[in-house]
Amino acid sequence: MRGDIVISEVRVSLRNGRSGAIVGWASCVINGSLRINSIEIRRGANDRLFLECPTQESRGGVRHPYFCPISREARAALEEAILGRLPVVPSPDGGRP
Repeated sequence: MRGDIVISEVRVSLRNGRSGAIVGWASCVINGSLRINSIEIRRGANDRLFLECPTQESRGGVRHPYFCPISREARAALEEAILGRLPVVPSPDGGRP
């Protein structure tokens, strides 16, 4: 499926000098026709970087994504395109991820 997904115009904005789970944000264009913005680049367990799509929380506390990949292949393509563009991001303790 990755061959069917063309991800271009990847832009990354890092949170320089700040510690915490959020490393930065990204945007990209999917198949030349859909721009997606406000994708969080987060640091998880074991300093692993991953993406989190924006959501809106209902009054009942249920999170509803504005957009999200619907398959493992689509998520892998998005992660490869965005995380592959990152320079080496130091971990909060000063080491490399």
